[in-house]
Order: sequence, then structure tokens, then C-alpha cells
Amino acid sequence: MDGGAKRLGEMLLGEVEVEGLSSLLSSMRELRSSAKPGNHFGIPALDALLPAPAPRAPPPAAKQDAHQNSDIWIPDSDQIPQPIMVSVPSPAKKHSGGPFVELISLPPSHHPSGAGKTSLIYLIIAFAILPSTLSTAPIGGKAATVVLIDPLSHFNIPRLVEICVSIIRSAFVAAGKYVKPSHEETGSGGNHASSKDQIQACIKHSLQHLHILRPQSWSSLLGTLSSLPSYLFDSSKHHSMYRTVHSMILEDVDSFYWLIRADTDLGLASTITMKNVHEQSAQLTALLIELSNSLSATVILTSRSLVLNQPFRPPIPTSWPKDTVTTRLAVRRVEVNKFGPAISVQETEMERSQRWEVVDRGRFECWKIRGSAGQGDGDMAGFVFRVGKGVEIEEKDEEWGYEVILRPIEAVTGLGIGPSSCKLGADCPLIPH
Repeated sequence: MDGGAKRLGEMLLGEVEVEGLSSLLSSMRELRSSAKPGNHFGIPALDALLPAPAPRAPPPAAKQDAHQNSDIWIPDSDQIPQPIMVSVPSPAKKHSGGPFVELISLPPSHHPSGAGKTSLIYLIIAFAILPSTLSTAPIGGKAATVVLIDPLSHFNIPRLVEICVSIIRSAFVAAGKYVKPSHEETGSGGNHASSKDQIQACIKHSLQHLHILRPQSWSSLLGTLSSLPSYLFDSSKHHSMYRTVHSMILEDVDSFYWLIRADTDLGLASTITMKNVHEQSAQLTALLIELSNSLSATVILTSRSLVLNQPFRPPIPTSWPKDTVTTRLAVRRVEVNKFGPAISVQETEMERSQRWEVVDRGRFECWKIRGSAGQGDGDMAGFVFRVGKGVEIEEKDEEWGYEVILRPIEAVTGLGIGPSSCKLGADCPLIPH
């Protein structure tokens, strides 16, 4: 009997599968996110361009003969259970993190003005760090953490606050909770003061979960990425210990391309120089994939292409590993058509105001580059957004094109927006008073 129990225990132990904690956490997050497919960023037009989540494969079924009962142990009998040896192929290791997204714009020589990448990043971060609801009004935020690599120090916190205010105010308007700004109030304005305090406290709390890092060299960038897990899991350094990491964003990653080439001996041939670029690129992608898997986070890179013959090809990373699913999105300002060759001065004057109106609207377009991963058929899958006081995603109208606003955001009308730099507090001009 003791021998039979021992063998039964050995058989059961052989059926146990051992997995790491990161794999368990990834499975739990996958189950949680599967309830709302297509809602990764909280921006429907952008979510629609991401690859569809792969269906969960059922566990392999063990094959055994009919009426086989040799693995059943009956205590009162002398039968000794015999384990059934089933050969089950181990599942292939898969990427357990979030999607990889590249936002690419034209070279500065061809398109010197802003392409809209950073404005889109502001919107992504705002939805990532804001809560899902505020005062019962659905905001659509993820209540998560974002890590931003900003080597050129272009990121503007007051601008992010501006967009967060616009999102919350839009949610309050939709929920019937919005109260007119103070200069339109006829009474005491206590209700508006309460809304203002809620918005201010919400944004101040959310900003604690945005971590901005500014490495100034390539080696510093790789070192920063390598030390991210130890930093994020240290509760003494920040308040984001109990939040998931939604995204790791590398802004202006193309700025490191010239640093890599500068570190290479100028006397070497160009083929050797490019070989070094490829090697450094491989180090970067390996780090990003490892971090994405361990943190279950999305990786977003923004860059400009270098040459017009490859207008939406980033200089770095030069490539990704073979099985990496990457969605590459092109971003550019919607250009105003040039004047016709035979147009008169009078016609020019008539069109001038209309052209300025188009420019002031600040319209940008984003679409999936043909051949990259994601839903839709390249050049036909994309959206248009406007950048003003807020960031507005337009919905495509079948007859008129992108002219119907998907989510009207009266961002900061009447809020008394002041300078482009301020502290977040009672005197902050970006918070309604």
C-alpha cells in the first residue's frame, strides 16, 4: 500500500507544470483584458490599427486507451497504479507583453513643421494614467503607469495637463456633471468649485505615475532600460508600485542614430559603421522585448526617417527579431494644396482666408504602413486627428470623409489658459478656477 501511494504521488508530481511568476501575471492580465478586446489605448481609432489578439489555444488532450484505469488507485486492493506516459509537446515560447508600435514621420528636410507624433503621445499617456471614472463620470482611463524616455527634453508637462483637463471635462459634459466656468456663474459657484477640486486632485495624482527619464547617450539609454525593473519594483522611489505598466515610450529614438555613428571610428568604412549600428540596434530590441515580456507593457517608439526614398523607415531600430509583431504607423500634417499655376491675384486673396482656416485647424493624419502588423490594409487603415487646445480624433464620414468629430472635446474654453510653464497647484492656469 505504501509503495502504491508513493507511485501515485510520483505520477501526480509528474503532471505538475512549473511556470514563473511573470508568466502567471501575464496570463492573469490576458484574461482581464480579454473581456474588452480592442480597448488597449482607450482610443478606438488607434486601437483599430493594432493586431487582433491571438486566440487562446486549448491545452493538449492526453491520448489513452479506452477503459484504461491503471492510474486509479483502490486502497483495499493490491493494485499498483502505473503512470501513463504521454508525450506532450512543450508550447512554443510566445511574446507575453503588449504590442510594439512605431510612430514615424517624414525627414525634417521635407516636412520641417511638427508631424503630430508628440500630440498623439500626449493623448496616449493621458488615457493611460487617468482613472477609468471620476465622480461616476466614465473617463476611459487605464489607471496605469507610463515610462517615458525623452532624450531631447521636448515633453511638456503643462501641455499634458491641458489634454487631461480636456478629457475629464468632456466626460463631465457627457455625464451631465459639467458646471459653467466661474466667469459665467451667477450664483456662489460652489458646484463648479467642487468640480475644479476634483479635476485638480485627479490630475495631480495621475501625474505621479508618469516617469520621465532623459538619457543623453546611447550607453546611458541601454543602462536606463536595463535598470528599469529594479526601479519600478522599488516602492521607496515612487508611488506606482501597485499599478501596471501600460507603456514604455521612447521619444525621438532616431536622435541616438548619430550618436552611435559618432562613437564609431571615422576612419572606418561605411559598411563597418552600419554593422555597428545593426549590432547596437539588436541590443536595443532585445532589451525592449525582455522588458515588454516581464512588465506586460506596450512599447512605443517615435522617430523621423532620414531619407525620402524610404520616407517612413526609422533609422533605428534597423530591424526587429523575426517573430516580433510590430505595427508601424506613419504620421504627418495634412498639407494644404498649393495654388494653381494660372491663378490670379484676386483668386489668391479669396482663397487665402480659407487656407489659413485649414492651417489653424491643425489636422494630422495617421495610418498603418503597408506590410506592418495590424488590422486593415495599409494606406486604407488610419484616422485623422486635430491638435488645438485638446486633441480630437475625427470619425470618417462615408460621404464627406474625415469631417465628423468622434469625441468633441471642449478642452479649455473659458478656463483662462496661461503660460506654457507652471506648477500644478491652486495657482496653476491649466486648472479651472
